[in-house]
Amino acid sequence: MFAAGLEGAFPEAMDTGTDGVGIEWDRVSDQFKRTLEQAELVISKGMANFENLYPRSLPCPVFFLFRVKCRPMRDYLQAPPESFWALWKEKT
Repeated sequence: MFAAGLEGAFPEAMDTGTDGVGIEWDRVSDQFKRTLEQAELVISKGMANFENLYPRSLPCPVFFLFRVKCRPMRDYLQAPPESFWALWKEKT
């Protein structure tokens, strides 16, 4: 990330407050919930985060970056195996 010149470009980077893969909505920290509610943009890395965020209604746009690793996601996206994706979702 820092080699791309993005150091300091974003006001806050955070995790969910849990140690699971993706977002465990019933276990995320209060700080994560507050930050998500106030965010102007979310940049989401990883297929598990895509699977957990994409179907939800969110207060801001989300930019997803991930690699398609499993057959259900390949079928859903009609994606080549192991392909890299960048997807934009408007706020809903």
